[in-house]
Order: sequence, then C-alpha cells, then structure tokens
Amino acid sequence: MSRSGGTSATRMPRLRNDKVAQRVLAAVQGALDGDVPEGLCAVYAVAAPIRKPRQTIAALVEIIRSRIRLGLAGREHIDVICGNQIRLRIVTAGSPESARVIGFVHNPDTPSDAFLDLVEAQISRETLSPT
Repeated sequence: MSRSGGTSATRMPRLRNDKVAQRVLAAVQGALDGDVPEGLCAVYAVAAPIRKPRQTIAALVEIIRSRIRLGLAGREHIDVICGNQIRLRIVTAGSPESARVIGFVHNPDTPSDAFLDLVEAQISRETLSPT
C-alpha cells in the first residue's frame, strides 16, 4: 500500500532541521535584518543537501537584496545556487508587523511551490488585531 499523499506536484516538501539548515536559515535572516522594507516579506525555499553553505548564503542574500532593489515583488525567482535549487518570492505582507524573511530547507524529492503558495497566502491575509 502506498503512503503517497498525492502527486509530487501537490505534496508538501519534507522540511529539514539539521545543523546546516539551521545555520543557513539563521545567517540569511541575520544578513537581511533591516533590508526588507515594511510591508514586504522574502519567502524562500532551498533544496537540501546544502554542501556549500557559505556560498549559498552569500548568493541567496544578494539575490534577495537585488530583487527588493529592483521592485520585483510578486514575481517568483527560481535558480540553482551551488547545486541547490532555490525558490524565492518577495510578497506583500498584510500586516506591517509580519515577518520580513521566512526561509525553509527541504528534501529535494518534492517541489516547494505548493508550500510557498500556502505561506504566501497566510502572509497576505495577516492583519493587525483591532485595538
């Protein structure tokens, strides 16, 4: 009996939480602190394994900064950095208090687009609580 939760296009990626993944996510977050303007959020996914974390971090940070500078919110960027597929979206946040950088590292056997769709939908719906 198959445990498949659907086709590879509809399954959610299996997220990674190993030391390298944690280090990459923290470094990208730290490098972009203050670079993502209020009202925007950089949402990205990196396919594991990450064999060259420093180079991957540097390239990913530069791509995100560049896309923000160029005003490319709402357009997806798909690339390969140091052998790792990345997906990046600069999305409009529904709240000025939303996170500005959200990253995920996932196993390469499932695509990350459905997961990014869910995250983007949630971010765009977030609103401030009435006071």
